[in-house]
Amino acid sequence: MNRAGIQFLATPNQFLVFQNVANFMVITISRKDVLQYDTFLFDADGVLWTGDYPVPCAIDFISNLLQLGKQVFILTNNSTKTIDQYMNKLSTIGFSKIKRDNVISPAIVLADYLKNNSKYDNQLVYLLGTENLKSTLELEGGVRCFGTGPDHLRDYTEHDFINSVDLSIIPKAVICSYDSHFSYPKLMKAANFLNQQGVEFLVTNEDYTFPGPVPGIIIPGSGCTSACLRAVSGRDPIVFGKPHEYMANYLKQRHHIDPTTTIMFGDRLDTDIKFANDNGFASCLMLTGVHSLEDSGQQIDPSGWQKQSHSSLLSTSENIYEITTHNFRPGEQCNYLDAFGKYKQELAQKLPSVELVGSWTVSYGRTRDQAIHLWRYNKGYKDVDKLVSKSIFYFINLVSRFNYLIERHFEFTCMILIQNCNLFKSQIFFRIVPLIKKMQSKILTPTEFSQLK
Repeated sequence: MNRAGIQFLATPNQFLVFQNVANFMVITISRKDVLQYDTFLFDADGVLWTGDYPVPCAIDFISNLLQLGKQVFILTNNSTKTIDQYMNKLSTIGFSKIKRDNVISPAIVLADYLKNNSKYDNQLVYLLGTENLKSTLELEGGVRCFGTGPDHLRDYTEHDFINSVDLSIIPKAVICSYDSHFSYPKLMKAANFLNQQGVEFLVTNEDYTFPGPVPGIIIPGSGCTSACLRAVSGRDPIVFGKPHEYMANYLKQRHHIDPTTTIMFGDRLDTDIKFANDNGFASCLMLTGVHSLEDSGQQIDPSGWQKQSHSSLLSTSENIYEITTHNFRPGEQCNYLDAFGKYKQELAQKLPSVELVGSWTVSYGRTRDQAIHLWRYNKGYKDVDKLVSKSIFYFINLVSRFNYLIERHFEFTCMILIQNCNLFKSQIFFRIVPLIKKMQSKILTPTEFSQLK
C-alpha cells in the first residue's frame, strides 16, 4: 500500500453511522486520485486544529490545494464564534489564505434562511445560544434576539418548580444552539413558546460534544440542548448544520459547487461523513479528532490501517523532519534547557522513534531569546500524529512551573518535509536561512542536546 495513501469511507445511501452494516467497506485512494477533485470541504475542530494548535501538516496541505487552484471551504458546526473571530483565528494559527466567504458555519446558513424569509424581517426570536451567535443572526439575518445570558431558577422561585411562564411576547421562532447558560427556566420558556401556533423550531447543529485540547475530557455541545427541547416539546426542528441538507444546499446555491467533484474531510462519522454521503460528496475520515475506524461498528484490527491525517497526505517518505521554536526571557536559558531536557527524556520514553537531531538557541539581546529544535520522525506521519496528543500538552504542563520563562504558548509550526536523507543538508539550509533572516540574527548556538554542531 502506498505510504501516501489515504482511506475513504464508501457507504451506500442508506448507511446509518454506528450501525454494523455488512456492506460497509473501507477503500484506499492515492494522493493523485485525491487531487482530481475540484472542491475540498474541511471540518475545523479536530481536522484542521485542536484548540489553538493546528493539526500537523494541515497548513501545508491547505496551501498546496490553494496553489493548485482548488476550491477550499471550512465547514464548521461551531456557531459560538462570529466570522470575524474565525478569520482572526485562521490568521493566527496559519490558515490566512482561506477567504472569508469560504468559512461557513450553521450560523451563516441560518442567517441566510432568516434573511430570505420575509416573515422574519425585524421580528423577535428566542435564542438559546451565545452572544456571538446573537450578533451574527441580528447583523446578517435581520432578526431581533432575546434570551441569551444567565436565566436562573432562583430568580423565579425559592422552590423546585416554576408553575407559569410569561407568554405576553411570542417569538417567531425558537433557535437552539450551544448555550453554557442553559437552565430549567430557559427550557420551560422554549417549550412553551414552541407550543404556540406558528413558532418555528430552528437548530444550528446537533453535535453532542466538542473536541477539546485535553484528552479524556467531555465537552457537551449544542446537541444536548436540542435533545432536551425535542423531548419536552415533542417537536422536530429544522437543523442547519452538518449532516443536514441546508448547509449542502447553501454550498450548491451560493458557491455553485458540483457534488460529483467534491470531497469532505471530517473527524465525525455522525456529522461530517454522513453529511458527505447524504449529499452526494465523497467522504474522507480523518483520524485526528473524535471518531476512529473502531467507531464504524466493524471488527477491524486498527494495527492493519495507516493513520489518516494531513501528514499522511503530504509525506512520501518514512522520515518527516520538523522545526519547532520556543521563546524564553533573556537570562533564563539554563532553566529553560533544564525543563526542555526533562521533556526530551519523557518523550524518548513515550515515543522512542522521535529523535531530536538539532537544537540551538538564538539571542536577540532584548526582550526575548529563542530555542530552535529540529526533530526527525523515524516512523513518519505515525509519529507526527502521536506527537500532537502526547507532546504538546505534556510540554506545556512540564514548563508551567517555569511559566515566567515562556512569553507565549508552545508554537507548533510544521516547516519542512524531507523526501530522503540525501536531501538533508540542502533542505535544512534552504529552510534555516529564511528563518534566521526573519529573526534578524545570524547566530545559532548549538545546545547540549544537538547532534548537529
